Amino acid sequence: MSLAAALHKKSLAWSEAHGYTNSEPGAVATGSSTQLKIPGAVKGLSKRSPAEFTDPVAAVREMRRVLRPGGQLHFVEHGRAPDESVRRWQDRLNGIQQRMAGGCHLNRDIPAILTAGGMRVTDLDTYYGKGEPKAYGSLYEGRAVVA
Repeated sequence: MSLAAALHKKSLAWSEAHGYTNSEPGAVATGSSTQLKIPGAVKGLSKRSPAEFTDPVAAVREMRRVLRPGGQLHFVEHGRAPDESVRRWQDRLNGIQQRMAGGCHLNRDIPAILTAGGMRVTDLDTYYGKGEPKAYGSLYEGRAVVA
């Protein structure tokens, strides 16, 4: 299973365990990352993936738009590593990664993107995925609310 598939599976399992199901109106969004086909006022979103968005801040702003007051954004995302030596490798590999993985970026600062998009990160865990090369497996997992 690829890292992206594993993260998506983990995100869905977490959402279901916390009462966010696909039977809820608007639970499954379609459309581009900057124009979700949701009128607004959903209680939670599970997103994928700012690493692949052309304009990640605009995508987060759109997620913010559809959240109702008190709604939460749940995320599991790979991004900029905490260790300088790993970050240097991410920077070196990023161009190749983008070509091979549909525009996916290895080195995006996920908390900064969420903040710039108008969200406030309330819970955040950072770690390296088990069995993944550190340059590809630096993970952010958490929740954010409208700032």
